[in-house]
Amino acid sequence: MCKLIFVSSAVLVAGCFSAGLKDGKDTLMTSISNKRLTVEIVNPNVESIHRGPRFEWSGMVSQVTLDGKHTFCRVASRHDSIVDGVGLAEEASEPLGFNEVGADGEFVKLGVGVLRRVNREPYGFWKKYPVVDAPAFSVKTQKRSITHVQTVSGPRGWAYRYTKTVALHKDDPVLTISHGLENIGTKPIKTTQYNHNFLLFNAAPIGPDYSMTLGFDPVTAEGTDFRGIVELDGNTLLYPKVYEGKPLFVPIKGHNGLVEQNRIVVENRAFGTGVRIEGDFPLEKLYFFTTPQMICPEPFIAIRIEPGQTQQWTRKYTFFAK
Repeated sequence: MCKLIFVSSAVLVAGCFSAGLKDGKDTLMTSISNKRLTVEIVNPNVESIHRGPRFEWSGMVSQVTLDGKHTFCRVASRHDSIVDGVGLAEEASEPLGFNEVGADGEFVKLGVGVLRRVNREPYGFWKKYPVVDAPAFSVKTQKRSITHVQTVSGPRGWAYRYTKTVALHKDDPVLTISHGLENIGTKPIKTTQYNHNFLLFNAAPIGPDYSMTLGFDPVTAEGTDFRGIVELDGNTLLYPKVYEGKPLFVPIKGHNGLVEQNRIVVENRAFGTGVRIEGDFPLEKLYFFTTPQMICPEPFIAIRIEPGQTQQWTRKYTFFAK
């Protein structure tokens, strides 16, 4: 379960740019592995196209490979419209303190640092807000895990210490992303966080071989138009034909606060591969985004942390090949 813990207050896809795949503090990617999985993780302290103002720089998984042959994350290109988030990329969707300031004022984005507002327009995740201060992450790497920790002391009492660990089970094809977010400031932290899950199996384009099954009976808002791209069969979303055309983005409801509903299985029947995505927290929201190059279930958690408290949560990924 998602937990609030009282503690004392204390003052970042498939084979991305292979030249940086060696382990080391100055390389772009770090690799961890067990008997079944090899996982590439973006180094949050190395300048790259993945360090933008939107997605969290820590714990960004760029690729997962099962049994040395099956990949699950989408290849990134410097020409993509979404380059600062790849693979298993997370984002806190509501920044801290944005509405307190006018143009040129500073606000905080979890997992990034202090950003600058560029005008009086509402916040937009796609906008390239300048990063004013991004404190370095401490990094602890072991064979089957890596931990990133960042401490940010932002303006007007916004401050946090954020610990994120990407870990593999000893033998099973299971990956976890564990979070501990401590509010070391003077204001309550209230936001939501999700993983974008940029999925694409063995680089195969999206079409009838793909499906997504939910842990509850989905409900879409009245007037939702799937545009013939996907169709619902019970609690499973199917692609009736080869996907061509523009991206599709829809909210999906029907969950009612049960942790066991936070379960999503994405499969490709041509390869017999899939991933089960679970969380130890109830769904706050669930969005579904897809293009011809990716299938992206986006499960959200509600983050509510008073000063001096820590919230913990874990996302679990089980990969399989039938």
